[in-house]
Amino acid sequence: LSPCFTLTACPPAMALARSLRCVVRPLQSPSLRSCFAAGASTSTLAAARPSPTLPPPSPPLRAPPFFGAALASAAAAAAVAVALGSGGPLACEGTARVEGQERSSVPKRQLGPGAKAGEKVIRFAEVKKHNSPKVGIWVTYKEGVYDITEFIKVHPGGLERVMKAAGGQIDPFWAMYAQHNVQSVKELLAEFRIGRLSDEEYFSLPPPFDPYSSEPQRDPSLVVQAAKPFNAETPLSVLAEQQYHTPNEVFFVRNHLPVPTINPASYVLEVHPGKGKPPVKLTLKDLENESLFRRKKVSAVMQCTGNRREDLNKLVQVEGLTWLTGAISNAEWEGVGLRDVLAYAGVDPELGARSEEEGGEYEMLHLQMEGDDRPKVGEWRDTKGFYGASVPLSWAQDPRRDCVVAFRMNGAPIPLDHGAPVRCVVPGTAGARCVKWLF
Repeated sequence: LSPCFTLTACPPAMALARSLRCVVRPLQSPSLRSCFAAGASTSTLAAARPSPTLPPPSPPLRAPPFFGAALASAAAAAAVAVALGSGGPLACEGTARVEGQERSSVPKRQLGPGAKAGEKVIRFAEVKKHNSPKVGIWVTYKEGVYDITEFIKVHPGGLERVMKAAGGQIDPFWAMYAQHNVQSVKELLAEFRIGRLSDEEYFSLPPPFDPYSSEPQRDPSLVVQAAKPFNAETPLSVLAEQQYHTPNEVFFVRNHLPVPTINPASYVLEVHPGKGKPPVKLTLKDLENESLFRRKKVSAVMQCTGNRREDLNKLVQVEGLTWLTGAISNAEWEGVGLRDVLAYAGVDPELGARSEEEGGEYEMLHLQMEGDDRPKVGEWRDTKGFYGASVPLSWAQDPRRDCVVAFRMNGAPIPLDHGAPVRCVVPGTAGARCVKWLF
């Protein structure tokens, strides 16, 4: 583990949507490495007001009822046709023959996008052979087989990630990168469908790796807006009744990827102070050592920039989670001053202010922060897809802004969902700037 800060020079608007991995220097090139899901803008924090008529959360989606073996084949076929026409996956159920044995009343197949009656059956061994651009790139999703050879050239996530699934299942990757789980992406995949796996092979394949299998326990009263990755609101009743701080267990949760489990004993924060200067490494014990850093406590509201998006959707439909009113909470954050950490690493305490005065809006230096919530599928770990965000260096070094490298929340160690063991807190700006699991 090597958490790090990296100082960068970039326009604020670009920095909020990009992850820069460079040093303290003027921006030399417009070629910026994309930051995964870091494009949220700042917003004014608004007090949450209880709603007397808050609707209950929507019930979870459920699979269609079983089609029993006694159902007439014509009725079953009609039901399947209706489901396929909707463009969504369908769990067809009934009597399935697997490895020579009958299994009654079990799911028969989970249909991938573009399923058609009478399509070609393809052996998984044949799919495995198509694992390079030279011979073609085939993948499976649910029971479907897809030839994505042409699509990989324009895959938004780049060639490296999609090649990890070449000749195999993309299911675990789509579970990891939740942006795929929308109708428009599934419709795109349907265009590349070339057949399906046999029932025997479909059932014989091991279940896809679930990157969310080790998620922390959550309070059942949270208003869940997405399960994977987990995103949930604080109940309005809690916001209305709390004395001042929101209890940790019901503090709203905004995750972009699976929650990493980081051993506090081996945690290291790596601070890159600038070009030509070696990184400075700090353990959690170093940060907690009051002979090195003065302890700092700050009460600050955290709010997702998408809070009350449902109200906006009533005017115009926008992308993103359908947040109601509870993506906002308040806590006391305890740790050490971000300004102090940068000074300890050798960063001139006035560097940010000078860059703002001399460089103006488009040349000021930024502090880039990266999180350790890096996607992992099996033994493969994505070295490019992670959450990161930046703030102007002048903000990070301004003692009036009370920016904190926090390791405690409301008097207790920061919970896993909220960035354990260490996160950054930048009061007065969007929650998106307060990077968790600092890496």
